[in-house]
Amino acid sequence: MIDLISTPIVTESRSKTLPIRILIVDDEAMNLKSIVNILENRLTGCQIFQSLDGTKGIDIARIKKPDLIITDWEMPVMNGIEFIEQLKNDPITKDIAVIMCTGVMTTPINLREALEAGAIDYVRKPIDPIELEARVRSAIRLIESFQTIRLHEMNLELTNEHLVKSLNLIKIHERSLEIANTKLKELALTDALTGVANRRRFNESLADEFKITRRTGHEFCVIMFDIDHFKRINDTFGHDQGDIVLKEFAKIAQNAFRESDLVARWGGEEFIILLRHTLLQDTIRLAEELRLSFESHQFELVGKVTASFGIAKYESNDTPDTLRERADKMLYKAKEGGRNRIVH
Repeated sequence: MIDLISTPIVTESRSKTLPIRILIVDDEAMNLKSIVNILENRLTGCQIFQSLDGTKGIDIARIKKPDLIITDWEMPVMNGIEFIEQLKNDPITKDIAVIMCTGVMTTPINLREALEAGAIDYVRKPIDPIELEARVRSAIRLIESFQTIRLHEMNLELTNEHLVKSLNLIKIHERSLEIANTKLKELALTDALTGVANRRRFNESLADEFKITRRTGHEFCVIMFDIDHFKRINDTFGHDQGDIVLKEFAKIAQNAFRESDLVARWGGEEFIILLRHTLLQDTIRLAEELRLSFESHQFELVGKVTASFGIAKYESNDTPDTLRERADKMLYKAKEGGRNRIVH
């Protein structure tokens, strides 16, 4: 079972849990004090920071990270426009909302310049407490809306990360299943002792070959061979040694044929080989080479061991069963005829 990663969800904005923080920047101490008094009397729960010039105001903004800044336009060293532009060019302070406060620069062109610099609103001097309160509250609502949008974006990012990680886990799991299924399928079609194909795989391959041959007309053959006097080997040397002989026979046979051919253990000491696109005379030659390989091989403890062979060529009226039965009959004749020989 896949352990999917749980997604953390942010459910509350900062402003809902902490007081709104406001920085006021004005080079005139009386104006600064007036704005502070208005905000403290009309807004409960806000935290106020103060600065008498823009340079220090930038430093405070970077350290305290206020939610809102109210800045004067006409200040020495750094005026309000320069102050806003510096805020917006700094990754730490670029998202802080700013209200411009001005007494002289009040033409439409001036106001447009302030808004284009990055201010979200403006307040005219002399300060009217009602107007200041209304514009600050409006700014707070805008800030909270922005924070809500940002929270949604963060949650979407977290959800996307969660989905990507989950999809990656699913892909890894699917790949593991594919590998496991491939291995299981291979095991289901492989003889556990010898490592060659088993009867099931041979039957499936033979059925496929019938379909191909009936469509293309290519000739193919089947060889069945049986280890001679195998019971005597088991009785004399034991079944473990008999298993070693079976493995050696399978290995020699596997190495004797093409990758396109199929060597399978049919059962007990009997093996069967499918030779695709192979004429009868070539099959006889290959079977003889294999017979000689068995005959000349020195098996540990056991010594010399031979095998008998039966060959059947595909005929147009054949079925997989009739073809196998014919190869089996040829094998039986080889054993009846004295073993260690080929009959076709």
